Amino acid sequence: MATVADLLLAFFVVTTVVSVLAVARGVRYFRRLRRRTRSMPTLTADACHRVATAVTDPGWWLSQWDRRRLWRSVVNAERSVRHAKAAGVPTGDLASVTRQLRKAAAVVDAGLRSGRPSRDLQRQANELASAADDVSRAAAAAVASDATPLTERALEAVSLELAALRR
Repeated sequence: MATVADLLLAFFVVTTVVSVLAVARGVRYFRRLRRRTRSMPTLTADACHRVATAVTDPGWWLSQWDRRRLWRSVVNAERSVRHAKAAGVPTGDLASVTRQLRKAAAVVDAGLRSGRPSRDLQRQANELASAADDVSRAAAAAVASDATPLTERALEAVSLELAALRR
């Protein structure tokens, strides 16, 4: 039978081994990290200034807002079409339309990421976002029109059952 001293010795040995392994793993991690960062270029004062200028530029923030709205609209359109298809609703060619929207959004997004996006790019981003919102609304309308008869039948059945229970 194990005594308390034996249990304490086993606990001490296990914790020592685990600690040594954790330290060795940490040392390997930091050496690997240091090797990686040596090969990375350092930021110069000019690069830091350009980043600071971009962040404080109101035009940069407007571009970020346009990019965010564009991608949210495109992703919502894709999700709406995917869910409409999963519901078994006829969606026509909306799937290929969303693929075209994604391709166009990628090109416009690349332009918006540049240092000085033009008003034309911002207009295109807004038009693409509006088109993607239209696709989302069309998919939702298709689901709603397909679900209307089912919903009416279910509500009718519920009202009949409730009327029967009241009598």
